[in-house]
Amino acid sequence: MANNFTGRQLIIDTVPAVIPLANFKVGNAVWVDVAAAGDTFTIVDAAGRVYTYVAYQANYPYVIGKMGWISGPATVTVLTSGKVYMYLD
Repeated sequence: MANNFTGRQLIIDTVPAVIPLANFKVGNAVWVDVAAAGDTFTIVDAAGRVYTYVAYQANYPYVIGKMGWISGPATVTVLTSGKVYMYLD
């Protein structure tokens, strides 16, 4: 599968990736198919804010939850395993 940044559900599974939206609000995000505890998912937005999430166990859906407004375009710099689904508000 490849990244998909169209529609209300964004799918991230390949890095580095640029989310080409100006500003967007993430109502919910879920990270699935994590390979190992300690795997990392990181986004850096256009304002320089860094959002980093670390998995606490393998093969468990990690609910990131609300991320709020992200200044875009944003860059996904790290995704060591799995896929992230971001649901836009």
